[in-house]
Amino acid sequence: MSTSTWLEGSSAAAQASAASVAPARVHRQWLDVDGFITDRLLVTYRAPAERLRALVPAPFVVDEHDGFGFLSVCALGMRDMGIVGSPRWLRFELHGGEGTVATRDPSAR
Repeated sequence: MSTSTWLEGSSAAAQASAASVAPARVHRQWLDVDGFITDRLLVTYRAPAERLRALVPAPFVVDEHDGFGFLSVCALGMRDMGIVGSPRWLRFELHGGEGTVATRDPSAR
């Protein structure tokens, strides 16, 4: 979906703000894949911002409130993951997790 599609009817300020963070070019994955999400869990923790700063690369900074930053952990389970149109015997289950720290770009307005 393009930026112009989902911002249609929005204020000029909202459109300008979205355009400033929209990627210059979106690349399509070379193989279409699909699967069914069976389990998902998202947990967000509050942690001292000072401890999270070591995890955040420049130019970003920890998005903090009253000295605390936020760390999210997501766990996901999928079944029948594979290339679109592939037979069932070539599909697999996927279980994984990822963590992220809430950040902001200090140069963005």
